[in-house]
Amino acid sequence: KRMMLNRLSRIDLILFLISLLIVFNGLDFPFYWDNVVQISVPANWYYETNFNYFYVPDELATGHQTFVGMLFAGVWKIFGRTLLVSHLLMLPFVFGFLYQLHKLLINLQIKVLSTRILILIFILIDATVLSQLSGLTFEVFHLFFFLLCINATLEKRNFLLMIALSLFSISVSLLLFCFISWALSSNFSKVPYLFINSAAVLTPIPGTPGTLSLLSPA
Repeated sequence: KRMMLNRLSRIDLILFLISLLIVFNGLDFPFYWDNVVQISVPANWYYETNFNYFYVPDELATGHQTFVGMLFAGVWKIFGRTLLVSHLLMLPFVFGFLYQLHKLLINLQIKVLSTRILILIFILIDATVLSQLSGLTFEVFHLFFFLLCINATLEKRNFLLMIALSLFSISVSLLLFCFISWALSSNFSKVPYLFINSAAVLTPIPGTPGTLSLLSPA
């Protein structure tokens, strides 16, 4: 058991170093595409209005929740409104995604270390995943909380699942449908069904990466 913990700590350290490499490699990447209107615009609005209003004006509203924008604006108020601060804010979620991904492989009873490492490498070298992890995107939050919910479910940690779902609800739309999908799963031990139900709900959500389907069976 101690050897297993040592292996886990070493792998987690490697994953953290990889997270640092990914984030620092993209320090000059600005907000782009839909993340401009979904994160940057509301974040700048909250920042410039000093959080005097909860709802963004209609001309800035996209239909998505703005809590992530609030998070960026709050961090900017403390550490400064710079690209460096914005990317450093993403670091815990990039590492959290990789950590939860490795934890998921363990929960799926993939006991051979080399196999887990190979799976992690194949996912990390995917251009879509790597580009999302390198940028200032909603998708990193989605992926992290999605895997956190699944791991909490597989480990039967109901309190953690409640927290994960609550945090998921402020970072992604249509959470209720996701929750209903999980609740209708007759047996949480049937992992493929859990993945299919979850991916089927999450994939059509605006701003949610199609890469989530990588975690579901073909």
